[in-house]
Amino acid sequence: MMRSPRVLVIDGDHAVRTLLRRTLTEAGYRVDEAPASRGALHKATEHNLDLVILGIDSAESQGIAGVRIVRDGSPIPIIALSNRDDEDTVIEALTGGADDFIRMPFNVRETVARVENVLRRRARERGKPAQFLIGDLNVDLLHRRVSFGGRDIHLSAKTFEVLRLLAEARGRTLTHREIVRRVWGASRQHRTQYLRVAIAKLRRRIEPDPLRPAYIITEPGIGYRLQRPVT
Repeated sequence: MMRSPRVLVIDGDHAVRTLLRRTLTEAGYRVDEAPASRGALHKATEHNLDLVILGIDSAESQGIAGVRIVRDGSPIPIIALSNRDDEDTVIEALTGGADDFIRMPFNVRETVARVENVLRRRARERGKPAQFLIGDLNVDLLHRRVSFGGRDIHLSAKTFEVLRLLAEARGRTLTHREIVRRVWGASRQHRTQYLRVAIAKLRRRIEPDPLRPAYIITEPGIGYRLQRPVT
């Protein structure tokens, strides 16, 4: 029998920990919880866990530094949890090593969906290469780096996630809704304008001629696919 994934919730607010524990337990996960502390951060790296949900608002959790402590000690997936929803905080958490970000007050169904998505993605990544070379495009998933023709390309966290999905599915079309759901969350899966903006940014950076895309191909009314340019 396959065991249920084990999740550790670290947060300074007892009520938040309790609600997350109940929510995830009902969804079939085994859940441990701990108040925010340096000891709890190290516990996340030493125990047999599948995922950590880490509140980053309290001083005891050391904010974004807490994400880095866990990431430096273990490859375990991390979801950062915060009352702050500004773009700088989200990007800092993701670049610091978090796999996803949940804003409080959190939606119960969305939280479960995000946990499932992170665990599925990590399971897929274990069997996939950490680097993709597609024509002149090089996508390094491990170090979250992108280059084109040997020139480094700097992308925002969300734009990188769009490119990562397309690279992993290279040659296969991903629907608009699927990409938006996996990058921005289930509650925003109809906000396809987010995706259009990200695709436009990607094309400006990696396409020799953004008006005649050779790498990121549009399937009208369906979605996008990443391909090696036809020569």
